[in-house]
Amino acid sequence: MGGRRRARHSLACFVQALEGQRVVVELRYDTIVRGTLLGADDQLNLQLSEASYQPLQGGQSQADYIYIKGRHVRFIHLPGKLDPAATVEQHRKRVAAAVRQHAQQQAQAAQQPAGRLHKGAQLQFGDATAGGGAVDPAGGPP
Repeated sequence: MGGRRRARHSLACFVQALEGQRVVVELRYDTIVRGTLLGADDQLNLQLSEASYQPLQGGQSQADYIYIKGRHVRFIHLPGKLDPAATVEQHRKRVAAAVRQHAQQQAQAAQQPAGRLHKGAQLQFGDATAGGGAVDPAGGPP
């Protein structure tokens, strides 16, 4: 539990709040990647779409998708007109809403007995009304 709480109050939470926005990521060894942030995890591994990749000495390359390991990230340059506090608060509200929705779906699924087997439940094979009768799982008649 402690790790989950720590993750909510870390730099990773702020970077995750930037999902959907254009960012500039500076990597070690003087490489620049620009793109739309699709996702980030707690280790700052980043997923970017519609990205351009440019080493210090070399030509620029385009890619539909780039995955960057967090250990290679030196800086993440933020959009110019970003309000950090509002961005993080919106992200926290989205996450809380998603957690509530998931809990509601799990509660609804637990209340629906149809098609669920419970530990120790007895199974019957065949249809007694069609003259087939029940069949013992061992292979013989009941």
